[in-house]
Amino acid sequence: MSSDGTTRLIFTMQSDQSTLVANFGPFLPLPISGTLQNVLNLVNNAESSVTNAINSASAAATSATNAANSATAAYTSSTNAAASATAASTSSTTAGNYSILSQDWASQASGTVNGTTSYSSYYYSEQSQYWAGVSQAVVAIAASLDPANKYSGINLSNGNLTATFPGTQAGILGNVGYSAGKYYFEVTFTSGNNSGNASVGIAPYNEPLTNQIGYDDNSGAVGCFQNSGNIYINGSSVGSATPYSTAGNVIGVAVDLDDKLVWFRTGTGNWNGSGTANPVTKVGGISYTDTGKMYPAICTDSSTVFTANFTGSFTGTKPAGYYPWTTDAYHYVVPVATAATPGIVSAGPGLIVNTQGQLSADSYYDLVQVSGSSTVSIDLTNPSPGYHVVLNAATATFSFANFSLPTGKALRLTFYIEQGTGSNTITSWDSRIHWVGGSPPVLGYTVGNRNVVEFESIDGTTFAGYYVGQIN
Repeated sequence: MSSDGTTRLIFTMQSDQSTLVANFGPFLPLPISGTLQNVLNLVNNAESSVTNAINSASAAATSATNAANSATAAYTSSTNAAASATAASTSSTTAGNYSILSQDWASQASGTVNGTTSYSSYYYSEQSQYWAGVSQAVVAIAASLDPANKYSGINLSNGNLTATFPGTQAGILGNVGYSAGKYYFEVTFTSGNNSGNASVGIAPYNEPLTNQIGYDDNSGAVGCFQNSGNIYINGSSVGSATPYSTAGNVIGVAVDLDDKLVWFRTGTGNWNGSGTANPVTKVGGISYTDTGKMYPAICTDSSTVFTANFTGSFTGTKPAGYYPWTTDAYHYVVPVATAATPGIVSAGPGLIVNTQGQLSADSYYDLVQVSGSSTVSIDLTNPSPGYHVVLNAATATFSFANFSLPTGKALRLTFYIEQGTGSNTITSWDSRIHWVGGSPPVLGYTVGNRNVVEFESIDGTTFAGYYVGQIN
């Protein structure tokens, strides 16, 4: 085959002059003898051999390419298999870690799990059991007049709904207060003497119990007075209703704590003395400003009996949308904790609780201020570590009252005794004080002189007295 793709046949005469040699280019030199037909046959066979050789070479090249591709595929499969093995190992390790984490989660009693911000299920289980104990310990209270927030001379009866007043200015509050919602209650003037200093209304829990509700208490309370029907807040008249000065009269009180409005009505009469005032439409209400809880409140200076109704079967029609005062009165009060029962724990003297609820020792101690007269009596019912006594009488006696030392405890007190007006002396000290050195101290006489004295008791019957000295 020539360079242009044609096949050429070359004959060469051998030296014997009788033999021809045929060549296809450089291929297959064939000696030719015999007839011409034989020569042609030999040429055809040679051409077929050449074609077959070319085809075989092409097939060999294809096989080589396929073999290379197979080798590449085999390598890729090997790489993938290695990666899969690595992934399987990683998954196994991860599964093991999660298994460990799961065990930690189930068993860790407190604190975070493996550095996470979450707490263990065991921890939450323990907390749940603790608060379940607290919920079992709480006590439900029903709405009534409050035995813990009354003038001492008031007597309660009828499930703490009836109050008998002693004849001096005295007050009492209900035991349930609200800061939101709409509620209604009634108070009946049951018997006794009416008074121009008696009032019914609402007040904050810290209402003074020897003042007139709404008049001279300066607490933000609202009071409707018995004989005049006038309504007062902090001594200012802000409206009026019908008086309830006859035994058997019932005064109804509707309070909208959301909008800070209150209405008064005697029997089935007009609200706040007006035919247009209406708690339902918020018309004609007396506005007050206290944002805390407000409690039912009653006061008088007469020998009188009042009865409260917080539950229903009211004399007047309860305004639509308002609830009896007792509706939400079952408040749960968490008790104080003891050594054996859960509950509220408060910080005692020498301890503080920060805004994160952490309890720690207080770096400071309480100092009680005492303005001394001729009698300086120190109440040790709840002793304080320090006392600052200012002497303002020429002569004075010094004593301890209500002292009781718990078993196994000791008490140490520091007194800063200062000259108030000058030249004042303590002529008599508590007989239980035994002075170290045998004699009581001689105090500085000049105004402002401050003497430091310490007392310590380890037996509950005597005090060791130490005069530290004068500091100015």
